[in-house]
Amino acid sequence: MNKLYLLCTVLFLLSFGAGAQSLNCAKFKEGKFLIKSGNGDSLIVVRKNNIQTEYHGNDEPDRYMIEWIGNCTFLLRPTEAVVKKYPDTPKGIIMKVTILSTSKNSYKHTISHNFGDDVLTFEGIKLKDY
Repeated sequence: MNKLYLLCTVLFLLSFGAGAQSLNCAKFKEGKFLIKSGNGDSLIVVRKNNIQTEYHGNDEPDRYMIEWIGNCTFLLRPTEAVVKKYPDTPKGIIMKVTILSTSKNSYKHTISHNFGDDVLTFEGIKLKDY
């Protein structure tokens, strides 16, 4: 009886895993995105090849080097121009972006960094493919 109960429990739990929606992060690796924070701020991000360019209003854009370390996780390293523009940027900062969920044209992701415990959550909406 216990073996039958264990088998039924395992099959029941496996059925949840089989029905779970897998993340489709590949379609968010490149393109033009509107990134929105919870407080209403937003910016435009263009990701192409290994460069992420961020547009903040009329300011000069910021560029970061991208290194994908998994299907849904990548690292951002600021270019020298960004470090010069923001002199308070910690030397050697690396930001880790993890995509948590995806839908047809949007995704939710977190950003953390190697100089603290802050984890911020944002939504990205794909505007254009490249």
